[in-house]
Amino acid sequence: MSIVSYNVLTPGLVGIAPRIVQIVSTDDLATVTTAGYLNGLGQVLEGLSLVPTDEVHMIYSYVPSTNSGTFEIFTVSISAGIITLVQWTNPGDVLLPVVSGDFAVFNGTTGQIKDAGYLPSNAAKTNVVMANGATVANHIMVSTDTAGTSGNLTGTAINDGSIQAGRNTVAGSLVSFPATTTAGSLALTAVANGGNFAGVISNASLGQASTWSLPDPANAAARILVGATATPFTSGHFPVASGTGGLMVDSGVVAANLDSSLSSATASTNKIFVKTITATAAALATSGHVTVMAHPSATSQFKIMNIRVMYAAAGLSGGGGDRLLTLTDGTIVFNQSGITAALLGTPIYTLWGGTGNPLPGSVSTISTAGADIYLVYAGGAADYTTGQIVIEVELAQVTA
Repeated sequence: MSIVSYNVLTPGLVGIAPRIVQIVSTDDLATVTTAGYLNGLGQVLEGLSLVPTDEVHMIYSYVPSTNSGTFEIFTVSISAGIITLVQWTNPGDVLLPVVSGDFAVFNGTTGQIKDAGYLPSNAAKTNVVMANGATVANHIMVSTDTAGTSGNLTGTAINDGSIQAGRNTVAGSLVSFPATTTAGSLALTAVANGGNFAGVISNASLGQASTWSLPDPANAAARILVGATATPFTSGHFPVASGTGGLMVDSGVVAANLDSSLSSATASTNKIFVKTITATAAALATSGHVTVMAHPSATSQFKIMNIRVMYAAAGLSGGGGDRLLTLTDGTIVFNQSGITAALLGTPIYTLWGGTGNPLPGSVSTISTAGADIYLVYAGGAADYTTGQIVIEVELAQVTA
């Protein structure tokens, strides 16, 4: 250790503090700030007695040949007679203490810098990611350019891999909203299964661009038709709508027996018929019956599986008509009060249970033995005088 020189700058009046002590040393910073460094230099300093109010101006790591070194100001700390030099930092510049590697931030508006505990997530990286503007709480941040800027993006966000909603024991759904305000949403949500199996929805190879549309089931607990052997369906059987809920159930009718010829019924069972009927205003006038299925025997019965209103350019109109249209066997009305006047006047493709084409409620969907099934007006006060309506009815012959 080597003190080259020291000097005490005494203020003009005795007792004025702080007293400035000037020292030049060839020792490095680690040495001069070691506790007791100056205690061991008693002979060199010729009895100089430092006090805590002293201010030490030092050039350390001094090289005599070049007359150069590093200047630093130190304060004096004395504990149990041990003198320690402490590097002095302007409190107007940095608020101590600080942690190596943390980001420095301003402390208020005075210009002082402090360590607020902000640190890089990975100090080996060199880019600090910036937001492109104000962000929205709970919205996903995505890259908005190639320079590392992030933000809440309106548009397509891409992940090269899977996107997962939730995790084990934490529920999550994929929810999609339309562009229209307050127009509902569509969610894909997993429910618990005891076997801890993963369910996968995927497409087969397509020969064209395709869109799958789920029709309105007219029920809060509908099912999607699945494979031929899936519960509640039996392999090879034809699914039909249930009587009250519009759910698809096993009709017991073998699909191979579907009568695609749309012919009249015979004295047999397990036959399905699809009847497309054009009912004109003239045929329906004055409670006219438009036959859908004539009974083949005194015991024949049919299960009504679907009633569809088909699109037609005309529709029923004129004469102040306000009648409804029912499908009935003379005893059972299979669509409650009937297809509404609004749908008859402006026909659009509507499944049984859709708007204006009501389900039967609690009545049976199996016809009375030996009865014809036909379309006839109900309700209202005036017949229509022109136009036509096309109705498609699916029936399964259950009794010969």
